[in-house]
Amino acid sequence: MGFKNYYKENAILLESANGSEKWYKYFSFGVINTKVKKDSKLYDAKTGEKEVSTIKNKESIDVIGGEVYNPRVLVMYKKKKYRIPLSNIEKPISGGGVESLKLNASKLSAGAKKENIDWNGKKVNCFVFKSGKEIRNILKMNIKNSKEIAEHSNLKSVLLKYLDSPDITKINWGPADRISDGIRNQIGKYLGEILIGILLLEKNTSVFGSDLNVTNVKKFALPDDPAFSGVDSFYELKDGTLIPISSKYGGGAKASFFSNLLHTANEKRISFKDSTLSDIQSISKNKDDSIKDDQDATGILYSWGIRKVLSLTKKDVNNTKAVFEKLRKGQSDNEVKTVINAIKKYKNWQTKAESKLNKDLPKTVTAYFSRELAERLNRSSVAIDELKDVLGIKNFFQLNLIIKDWQNGSVRFKVISSKAVTLKIDGAKSSMTDISAKQGKLNYEIK
Repeated sequence: MGFKNYYKENAILLESANGSEKWYKYFSFGVINTKVKKDSKLYDAKTGEKEVSTIKNKESIDVIGGEVYNPRVLVMYKKKKYRIPLSNIEKPISGGGVESLKLNASKLSAGAKKENIDWNGKKVNCFVFKSGKEIRNILKMNIKNSKEIAEHSNLKSVLLKYLDSPDITKINWGPADRISDGIRNQIGKYLGEILIGILLLEKNTSVFGSDLNVTNVKKFALPDDPAFSGVDSFYELKDGTLIPISSKYGGGAKASFFSNLLHTANEKRISFKDSTLSDIQSISKNKDDSIKDDQDATGILYSWGIRKVLSLTKKDVNNTKAVFEKLRKGQSDNEVKTVINAIKKYKNWQTKAESKLNKDLPKTVTAYFSRELAERLNRSSVAIDELKDVLGIKNFFQLNLIIKDWQNGSVRFKVISSKAVTLKIDGAKSSMTDISAKQGKLNYEIK
């Protein structure tokens, strides 16, 4: 297929790309209430292939989220599960959408005392709390002042009553139809980060199990910048030990390899022995091919893929990031064609799921490099051990608020220590239909 017209000639695939973006932005993280935007067929929940019912325009449904996008999404309608094309669904209505409350931990902590926390060689400006009462009072003040929360009937009174309760491990949502699952998810995603501080400072720690060191907690701190990467909060023990926390709602989003692991390794001047990691690190430091820094995921990925995987020189391709820009714009020249031809000669993926990487070039180039890098790192025990060491240096705990319990009114966390983890590198979030891979190029998860 020619480059010049491939956007026009692949309207269906581009719709799929837009669908993927819509899915991850609005629906992927929980159960989200919305409406259908036209009369639609409903398909069986298991395969999504058999037509089993219909639904009328504007009827309400709950979309059941998840990390894997399927164009026919799983929904709950009249207490039964079905699948329905995502293109037939409205963006979330008020009361269920990811953005409807416009919350984050920084907004909920506004007005608290601040101080700089020394972490990872930097001073991080943080909201700091020394008692559970301090956190409760700040939260109540910001909840009372939130216009978005006030727009949702009963929500303010439920939250204020919860924060006045001595037992912060239980929240009474009221009748099932009083506050939607979508709203409960939003509250859990952001309030959950701060509840950790109340639980630690009030020594109400049974919800963490026995894996978390919670004796003699002196203070709890939250970075005041919502865009701060690495950790979500800290708690400090009376002996001065600082323990970082990565908090997630449920499984949470997978973390960025470049922003977290690679950036941390470079800041700590850690040198990798694994050849692939060493190549990636070298590329990120030398800043050839118009790479900005070690968090320029696109620049690093294209430089590594073109130079190290395809073995193309400056003579073949002068600037690797320029190749990405041309692909993004649907343009082609000799350098772009050289890259595409080299990919076709280099490798044919064997699995059915990955065979599209070769079949659907050129729009799969980013996905190709992402998956190749993930595959190389995952099959190298040296690389995985070295990346675990980076996580160990950060010495954080990952705390996952358990969604099902939260929606049913209980607070319970799954606790994972970075020193004893299963680490997996994931390139699959890099979409095969979106050259920019807005959902992430390379991520990792710990279990």
